[in-house]
Amino acid sequence: MHTIACSVIACNPVSWHLSDAGGVMKLQQAFGEALRRRRKMSGLSQEDFVKVSGRTYLSELERGLKTPTLDKIDALASTIGIHPISLLAECYTIKDEISIGDLLCQIDKDLTRVEDP
Repeated sequence: MHTIACSVIACNPVSWHLSDAGGVMKLQQAFGEALRRRRKMSGLSQEDFVKVSGRTYLSELERGLKTPTLDKIDALASTIGIHPISLLAECYTIKDEISIGDLLCQIDKDLTRVEDP
């Protein structure tokens, strides 16, 4: 169901933290960077998000000054044409300076623990 072939991917231990220690990016800043990257990769301008949010709010999100709600993350991802989890996954790879493979392995382990009591 949720199985990811982690045996193919070398999983490294992941440290989940929100501090700035060691140069690790804060969550809001990482989300903003992920949003900006995905928006630009899709060839979209900030004005293309007018149905979802104002240009000022989008700019504040991208600069890490605001924190979006889950509904807003869903709407932003929809506008970009990606799944909201993809946007959040990129955010956490930036924040924790880890590979997407390591993040997916951690998610697979977390979900397996939930499925197998």
